[in-house]
Amino acid sequence: MVPKPLEVDEFEWDDENMVHCGLHDFGPRIAEQVRSRLPLYFKNKAGRRATYVMVGPDRSGRSWTIAIQNTDSRGRWRPITGWLSSPQEVEQYYRTIGR
Repeated sequence: MVPKPLEVDEFEWDDENMVHCGLHDFGPRIAEQVRSRLPLYFKNKAGRRATYVMVGPDRSGRSWTIAIQNTDSRGRWRPITGWLSSPQEVEQYYRTIGR
């Protein structure tokens, strides 16, 4: 997968995605930590609700893969789900940024 440049200024949260993301052990704090560092954005698999995945480390150095869906507001994205990145996702991230 090739990373795409995206304008991600903020996230949209409500009860639905807060609960779902909480089941995966992350929420606004972690999503903001990943967004504010050096995330990469990859087009998601076809047919998925989230159009992109954001991959990158949080402040502690743990890497996350967070599925995001665009909204009607430019720069505003909705986290759909997420997980601690797999070893393959971590390797792809660091290979892409050149480390």
